[in-house]
Amino acid sequence: NKRDSEILTQVNLMRIVVLCNPPFRDDYSVYLCEALQEIGGSITVIPYVQKGGAIEPLPLKVKEVWTPTFFIFQIIKHLVRDKPDIVHLQFDLNAFGSIWNLLLTPLLLFLVRLLIRIRLITTIHIVLPKKFIMSRFLSQELPYKIRLPSQVLLTLITFIYRSTSFLSNAVIVHAKCFKRTLVTDYKVPVDKVYVIPHGVYLEPRVDPSLLEALRNRMGRNRRIILYFGRIS
Repeated sequence: NKRDSEILTQVNLMRIVVLCNPPFRDDYSVYLCEALQEIGGSITVIPYVQKGGAIEPLPLKVKEVWTPTFFIFQIIKHLVRDKPDIVHLQFDLNAFGSIWNLLLTPLLLFLVRLLIRIRLITTIHIVLPKKFIMSRFLSQELPYKIRLPSQVLLTLITFIYRSTSFLSNAVIVHAKCFKRTLVTDYKVPVDKVYVIPHGVYLEPRVDPSLLEALRNRMGRNRRIILYFGRIS
């Protein structure tokens, strides 16, 4: 996350709005905002979250800005009021709540870039290869049920990836394979995509009593291996 923040901070005085997906809790978006805020007093970080989407307690102050129905107008209104230098969008296939809102996301980015002229950085958390979209496993990956022919769905997702990347000043992904897919499958310029792997906290961030309960339940003499991430 700190490498992520280095790309985002190229001037000394900066206001950064982070557009976060719900729910906003102890996850990547929170860690990113914390890392940006820790750079120094010259940076102000403003997380925009869905109304009712912030789960307390949180280590930083957030603004509950948007609803799935009117998210474009609500976000633009607050951006005009807050006047940030950079907007950082946390983008995945559940952006703003539905497939139809996902298709409207490029309109939001167009207004941010060309109407109110704010620098835009997008982190794409999921990049689906085209062959995956055409396979029967796609329904297991998407966060909502879609009954569309594979070719239609491929056209829609291609439009979303290309337009989102085109309208962003820079695109961040978390694996080299994601960058390769954006470049080869969706023709995104290679010099626009940055690979920044997920960070790992060295200090325990889990309640010790929870770990103790897991050890007691699974057996004291057994080796326990925990996996964090996704297998895809």
